Amino acid sequence: MLKIIRHQILFLSLMSLTLPSLASDNLTGKVIFTGLYGDGRFFIQTDRDINELGCERSRIDVAPNHPQISHWLSISLAAYTTGGEIQFKTRGCYGGYPTLDTTDRTWLHSKPQ
Repeated sequence: MLKIIRHQILFLSLMSLTLPSLASDNLTGKVIFTGLYGDGRFFIQTDRDINELGCERSRIDVAPNHPQISHWLSISLAAYTTGGEIQFKTRGCYGGYPTLDTTDRTWLHSKPQ
């Protein structure tokens, strides 16, 4: 019995080491294009792949009811027009794309030069 318990503990320990992250890395990139769909959904196409589990792409999509959309649109447009970069961290997927949620575990801001 003790041998079975040790194997279960070892298995669980190994599983915890290999579980994927629930959010992307803290990333930086250039804005290729940005805007809004007719339903209010916000998007940013970046120049880099976003390592969000289940929806690895280079574009961020945000649900139309997110309270920060107007701020993030301003930030992404400023980065696009100046050639600067944005810094961001996504968490989860929306419509098959990495997304920014309403927690403090995601962010989008201009990257200091």
